Amino acid sequence: MSIRFKRILAMSIVLIFFIANSGVTFAATKELTHLVLSKTELSMVVGDTVPITTTGVYTDLSSIDLTADTSWTSSDSSIASVYKGAVTAVGPGTVAITATYTDSAGNVIEPKTPKTVTVKVTKKVVALTTKNVQRLDLALGQSDTVNLFATFSDGLEENVSTTAEWTSGNTKVATVVEGYVQAHSAGTAVIKASYGGQSITLDVNVGVVKRLQVKNPKVSLLLTDALPDSELVELMATNLDGSESDVTLDATWTSSDPKVADMVTNKVTAYGIGTATLTANYGTQTATFEVEVDKTRKLVVSEQNVFLSLIDTSKSNLALKLEAIYPDSPTVPVDITSLATWTTSDKSVAYVNKGVVYAEGTGSATITAKYGDETVTVQVDVDVPRYLNLVEEVGMKLNTSEQLTLMADYAGAISSTDVASKATWKSSDASVVYVSNTGMIHAYKKGEATISAAYGGITVETKVSVEIPTSIALSTKTLDIKKDVTENITLIAEYDPSISANVDLTTEAEWSTSDEKIVEITDKGQIKGVATGTATITALYEKTKYTMVVNVGLVKELVSASDLLILTSGESKEIVLTANDASGNPETFTGADVTWKSSNSAVASVKNGIVKGIKKGNATITAEYGGQKVTVPVEVDIIASIEASHQSVSLKTIAIASATAQIQITVTFSDGSTKDVTDLAEWKTTSYKIATVKDGTVTAVSSGKTKVTAKYAGKSISIPVDVDTLKYLETNEVILNMSVGEQATLIGTATYMDGLEADISKAGFWKSSKILAATVKDGKVKATGKGKATITLSYGGKNTKVVVVVK
Repeated sequence: MSIRFKRILAMSIVLIFFIANSGVTFAATKELTHLVLSKTELSMVVGDTVPITTTGVYTDLSSIDLTADTSWTSSDSSIASVYKGAVTAVGPGTVAITATYTDSAGNVIEPKTPKTVTVKVTKKVVALTTKNVQRLDLALGQSDTVNLFATFSDGLEENVSTTAEWTSGNTKVATVVEGYVQAHSAGTAVIKASYGGQSITLDVNVGVVKRLQVKNPKVSLLLTDALPDSELVELMATNLDGSESDVTLDATWTSSDPKVADMVTNKVTAYGIGTATLTANYGTQTATFEVEVDKTRKLVVSEQNVFLSLIDTSKSNLALKLEAIYPDSPTVPVDITSLATWTTSDKSVAYVNKGVVYAEGTGSATITAKYGDETVTVQVDVDVPRYLNLVEEVGMKLNTSEQLTLMADYAGAISSTDVASKATWKSSDASVVYVSNTGMIHAYKKGEATISAAYGGITVETKVSVEIPTSIALSTKTLDIKKDVTENITLIAEYDPSISANVDLTTEAEWSTSDEKIVEITDKGQIKGVATGTATITALYEKTKYTMVVNVGLVKELVSASDLLILTSGESKEIVLTANDASGNPETFTGADVTWKSSNSAVASVKNGIVKGIKKGNATITAEYGGQKVTVPVEVDIIASIEASHQSVSLKTIAIASATAQIQITVTFSDGSTKDVTDLAEWKTTSYKIATVKDGTVTAVSSGKTKVTAKYAGKSISIPVDVDTLKYLETNEVILNMSVGEQATLIGTATYMDGLEADISKAGFWKSSKILAATVKDGKVKATGKGKATITLSYGGKNTKVVVVVK
């Protein structure tokens, strides 16, 4: 095998290897075009942490998760901070979170629109309340507004009705928008308000009534040859609050026999002979009345609902008028009051004689008038109260008496009346409190009893305490003290001021502590902070325990001035902490007072708050002080990108230009900060025969091309270097005609790629093809004999020739 063939084979193998291992392919190379953010906006509560991811999209639509390598920034870290895509809400407000990514070529890749994530942070809600509204009672079509108040962690309160999320458990019954509740149909619904992670519910009753009553429970109609006979009907609903409403048009009516009679709007209309029962449905109640349709007659009474009173003698009786209407003279009713038979359902309540009704006793009765085959009824109420009002709670001293007042509110025009002497009284424990039949109570011994009063079908109760304190409580529920500090606490019994003054029970209680190593307690209620921590103090009095929590040396909040610590190997930085005591006042302390810990001391060590980078990696520094803990992530030699000050370097070995170049290496960390690591990087050259490199200084050795590589913290960057790269090489002569013994000087000129020219006559390599005809050295040619020779000049990978003819 010839030498030339071996060289061709070797070059072919190298070319194949180069193509196989280089980044050059014959297919299109995919490139990273943009980033996609997983979220465009966030609503957060102080203390929450929500992750955002970044996905890189290539030109061929493939993707890659770049969250960890993305540079994240917050427009205001006092509102929200961000670390590797994890957004942490710090304080109320709105901030913009920005994500960028720099590829290995130094290109900055940004997300498509939107380029930032808008983060809205609100304060933490600890409670929601609707104040004194626990339930809504609405009629059909009625509406009401519920005001929702949020209590935040800072103790402030705000009306959030319009910003809360409202839902109704039954939108057919009631709907709610921004606290505005609209009733639609009868029933019960539960509305729910949610805000800041808290929620509250409210019962809504629509059309829920206590009682439903038709004013004329029996109607008699006549059939005529003219228009159908009809009569107005009134349907009255007694609401939950005791008020009455006419719901005739709002009710749903049905007839047991529509061929006999049916309801048309608010009138009952006759259609045929017979009897029909009409039923009204409204809310949760129903009411019925009977309709008789007869060709012979009908009875009409002047009042169908009568209210009488024994209290107001002017209303103790009422004369009713009964009339009969006949088909032959429908417009001329006949008074048959004295001819009818009158009866009462309860003579002890109401007595009737020839249509005159007399009140006899409290209660309800039905008066019936009968004439022929027809009857009509009248409902009579005698002093039937709507409400009874009795004091809810009474405090008494031993061996004292007190008269209770029982006020009755009536449905009629009678004013509120004290009916204590007419009620039925009862005591749950007569040995403690005795009650007479007039409502006079007597305290016999220490204790509690329930007194009840019944009147008019209604019963009410009151709680009576005899020398029983209204409350027993410690002077505080929570106490914050320092080590070696003492405080006095008390146990106080509070009484109704009319019974007794408050009594100090401190010395009568039995005191104990849950941990004597933290808090000590004396039998006189004096406590002392011993060590940092929390203990529970208990006061035992008459078999009842009263507790309080004592915090010793604890701080309310521990905050680091640094959200993230960026270090290089061997570099040290201090973590500065701020602590607030239980009152929110800043507390002075030193790094030596804090307990420090590193999650990976091989990566980063810590002592008295001074953190030192050891080697590449991630670690978390934890600081504990006063019962609080704060963590600071640390990154050692974790870089997002590496950049060189030169994209390429051209050097020359001759004196017309510098033979050295200084390359500076800068790295960018995850928080966007940068650092010059030129002296810290590891430098290499692919050919030291062409150029050498040390600490970024590249020195030309000989002509050719090479690469200089800088490596730091796992990332590297390469810079192409060319030495003495020429555009072309020429001489001042192309042909020389000389005589034997004659001398001539050739000048070699090199033109570099940047346009510089240099005389390289001495630096170039001269060679004669025939030294018997001509010799050459440093461009000086000497004719040695007749003949022809070719002078060749080589420099920087280029050759040029001069033909010499010697005569």
